[in-house]
Amino acid sequence: MRKLSFAPISAVVSVLLLTSAAAAARPAPQPQTSLASPVTETATKDGKTEGQLYLDTLSPELRKELEKEGQVLLGEQAETEGSYGGLIKAVAIFTLPKNKVWELTTDPSKQVLFLPRLTESKTVERPENGELTKFQLKVMWQRIDFRVRHWFYPEIARIEWELDKEYDNDIAGQIGFWQFYQLDENTTIGEYGTRVDTGISVPKFIQDFFAKQDIPDAMTQFRKYVNSKGTYRRDD
Repeated sequence: MRKLSFAPISAVVSVLLLTSAAAAARPAPQPQTSLASPVTETATKDGKTEGQLYLDTLSPELRKELEKEGQVLLGEQAETEGSYGGLIKAVAIFTLPKNKVWELTTDPSKQVLFLPRLTESKTVERPENGELTKFQLKVMWQRIDFRVRHWFYPEIARIEWELDKEYDNDIAGQIGFWQFYQLDENTTIGEYGTRVDTGISVPKFIQDFFAKQDIPDAMTQFRKYVNSKGTYRRDD
């Protein structure tokens, strides 16, 4: 596997915003672990929707920023795996019904249309309830190739992903998820989390810089794509 300098980390983190997985046997979802809040599609309490229940788990400050910006970075959850050990989490609001957000998100090969630095997102396999996708990033003079297995769980509006370990990837590891909650008939809350291991060690302040810069930028592009019902295209 080719060795990377720390420069491509930002691009790798950006593309992680939407990547998720597929194969012959779909593994069990993990909504009760640290990868997501334990709120299911059918959860209701005191007449609140699942989206309202999820928003209740956020602090007033985070809810205010989410309402103003349409998205908010929750920060890094303390973990130790990999050179980028923490699970980076974020939340976004989509101005579409949950079923439409789901439809647009479960097509990873379309990511090249809106994510910066991505030069390829190609479907390798498309079995039921998942997709294996090949990605290529270009950062300055470097190209970074990797494949990701996405798993779809429509019964709980959840997507999970991991790096395809059978491929000669240019990064060492990757996991993540999207979990969607219906706020109302025309609004969806999306909870996102990802962890990436580039295969190298870099100072934490560099990791923090790329997380704070690239994840929000990629999230913004993704929200534009989804809220436009898939018509938005990046302008580079």
